[in-house]
Amino acid sequence: MKKNDLHEVYCLGSIPVDAGRLCFYDLLEKKIKKTFNERKLTKEIKENKKINTINTNSFDISLFADGAYPCYAVVDQYKRIKKIFIELTNSCGWGSSLFEQDKTRIDRLKSETISKKKVPFDYQMDMPIPARIAIDFNRNHRFSYTPWSHYNFIYNDEKFLKKKKNKKIKLCNLKISSNALVIEDSPSISRSDLSLIKVHVSPGTLLWTFPVKERTIIPLENKTYPVYLYYSEKSEKVIIKDFEKNEYMQSNPMYPILSIENLNGIKLEKEIDSRISIHKQRKQYISAYFLEKVNYFEPNKKTNAEKNIIICQLDLDNFKSLDILENIKPKLDTLELRHLYHIEDWSPLFRAYDVKTLKFTNCKFDANDKKPNSWFDVVSRFYFNRNKKDESKPKEFRKLGNLEVIVNGQNIFKKLDKRLKK
Repeated sequence: MKKNDLHEVYCLGSIPVDAGRLCFYDLLEKKIKKTFNERKLTKEIKENKKINTINTNSFDISLFADGAYPCYAVVDQYKRIKKIFIELTNSCGWGSSLFEQDKTRIDRLKSETISKKKVPFDYQMDMPIPARIAIDFNRNHRFSYTPWSHYNFIYNDEKFLKKKKNKKIKLCNLKISSNALVIEDSPSISRSDLSLIKVHVSPGTLLWTFPVKERTIIPLENKTYPVYLYYSEKSEKVIIKDFEKNEYMQSNPMYPILSIENLNGIKLEKEIDSRISIHKQRKQYISAYFLEKVNYFEPNKKTNAEKNIIICQLDLDNFKSLDILENIKPKLDTLELRHLYHIEDWSPLFRAYDVKTLKFTNCKFDANDKKPNSWFDVVSRFYFNRNKKDESKPKEFRKLGNLEVIVNGQNIFKKLDKRLKK
C-alpha cells in the first residue's frame, strides 16, 4: 500500500468456533493439508525461530478456546477490500456480548490468558454450550458502522515494525483456484451447499453476502495470496489491562493476528437491511441501504412514517465525497451523518435544503476552517439562511422552519440563537 493512500478498518462480524480451530481453504478442497498451532507459533515468534513459508490451498490453526473470533477488512476510500484479518485469540469472550466492556467477558478473557501459559499445547478450552447457540452473531447488524482505529497499524507495516517487539511473519502462500476462499471451524460443506456456492461465486456473479450459513465465503480471483501473522510481544499484565481499555466499544488488538493480503476485485457494502456484505466489483457503490431509505417515502404523502436518514462512510461511494446526497428527497425531518472522517467538500448538504435537523455524530472536521465549502462555511451558511426572519430569508427558504444543528449531542448554535432573537 502506498504511504498516502486512504484506508479504514471495519469489523465484518465474528466467526463461530465450536471445534477449537479455524480452517482456511479453497472452495473445492475438502482436505486440510497443513495444521498450525496458535500457541506454538507464538512461542516460535517470541524465540525468534524461523518459520518456513509453505505453499498450500488449505490449512487450519488450532486455537486455545471455542468462542467467537472477530474478522475485519481493510478497505480503501472506494470500499475496495485489500486485506482480511482475524484475531487468533478469543477476544469476544466466550459467549458474552460481542466486544462489549462487560465484566463477565473481561473475567473470562483474564482467566483464559492466565490459563494459556499453564497448560500443554494440545489442551483446549471448550464452551459448555456451542458458540453458535451461546453467541448472538447478528450483533454485526447495525444502522451505521464505525471504523476500527485500533487496527490502523494493519495497513501501515512500516510504522508497526519500527517497534522492536512487533513482528510480521509470512506463514504461507494460499492458492485459490475455485474463485472462493472458505473460512470456518470445520470443513463440512455438503454437496448441496457446494452447488449453490459455485453458482454464486462464478466470475459473472456480482455479490456474495457475508457471512453465509455460519461460515465465511469470500469471492476471490484465482491466484496465490500471501498469509501473514502480525505479532506484538506484551506481558500478561499489559494484556489484562488492555481488556479494560475499550474505547467506543472497540477492543484493543489481541495477537497474533492472521492477515490474508493482496486482495482485489471485491468491495464492502451495506445491504438494504443495513447488514454488511462483500460484493464483487461493479460500477455503482452507493449503498443499497441508503438508496432504499431515500426512496422509502414520497414527499407529498402523509403516510410516510420514516423521514429520518442516517449516513455512515459505508453508504458513500467515496469516503471523501457527499455526492450521494443528490439522491436525497425533500421533506426530511432529520439527516444524521456518522463517522465521516474524510469529507473535503460539505456543500452537498444544501441538497437537503428543507431538513429540520442536521446531526453530526463522531465526524471529523475542522470547525475553525473558514475556507469555502469547509464544514463551518457550509453549515453556518445553511443555518443562518434558514434561521433568519422570513422577510430576510432567501426566497427558497421562506416557507421552511428553522434549522437545528446537533454535533455529538450538543446544539452548537444555541448561543447564536439568542443573538438572532435580539
